[in-house]
Amino acid sequence: MSWKWHGPFNFGENHDMHGRTACTVSEVEDSSSVPRDDYRSATQMEHIVLNRLWNLSLVRKPICLAGMFVPLLIMLSSWFGIRSGTDVVAYACMARECHPVWQDLALHRIYEGQAVEEVITSSDPVTVVRHGRFVSLGYQEPLSFNVIQIVAIDGKLAWAYSGSCTWDHTFFGPLNASRTEEMSESYEHDERTVHYNGVPIAQ
Repeated sequence: MSWKWHGPFNFGENHDMHGRTACTVSEVEDSSSVPRDDYRSATQMEHIVLNRLWNLSLVRKPICLAGMFVPLLIMLSSWFGIRSGTDVVAYACMARECHPVWQDLALHRIYEGQAVEEVITSSDPVTVVRHGRFVSLGYQEPLSFNVIQIVAIDGKLAWAYSGSCTWDHTFFGPLNASRTEEMSESYEHDERTVHYNGVPIAQ
């Protein structure tokens, strides 16, 4: 007696013994045909682009130079007291128009707390005005539009300022309101001595 299969499956038509349809190799998509970038996240792609840009010398060199010079520029600005564009203008004007003492102030050769008599000897101010606790050093000729003034209290430098009609710069200080008022009252009421180019002037 011969046995014959009458089930619904036909093994000759790509069915296995469990009835599942078999797939030919050509029907399965080759993963290698899909672009690799499709499998990368947006963050990974950004990293790749940035790395490629970094490897370009035209991009890398300016960034490296900026990394070196920006901290240097910040340090120099702090040293010279440059806090805004107005200070840059002030330095340019001082270089053209002012007594050379501005260079000693800018380079901290004259500094806050220094003995005023030492500064008078080394910088040769145009005017020296003494009254009460205060000594004012001026470095401009009469009727000058530019001013450089240094003020000492109790023999020590406390304020240094330079200015004109269109610019100004404070090297150190300034005096607070109470000290400014005290200085004004001292100038009005205390005995004053004034020297102009080293020569005493009668008051």
